[in-house]
Amino acid sequence: MPDVNLLAVLLAAIASIIIGMAWYSKILFGKIWMKLMDLNDKKLEELKKNGMAKSFIFAVIASLVMAYVLAYF
Repeated sequence: MPDVNLLAVLLAAIASIIIGMAWYSKILFGKIWMKLMDLNDKKLEELKKNGMAKSFIFAVIASLVMAYVLAYF
């Protein structure tokens, strides 16, 4: 079983989340994404109240798993 650098896995997952946050920010492509998804600020606030935190936690866990699997191979 190969050695997996857990610090590298953690940093890769954090980088993935940061890049995703930047990608969907209003500075880059957030406005276009909101328009294509037919969202406005009011709908976005409603989504935040209805469990967007669960989706974010799932994304963090998925990033950690993906980084670990890639480091393993």
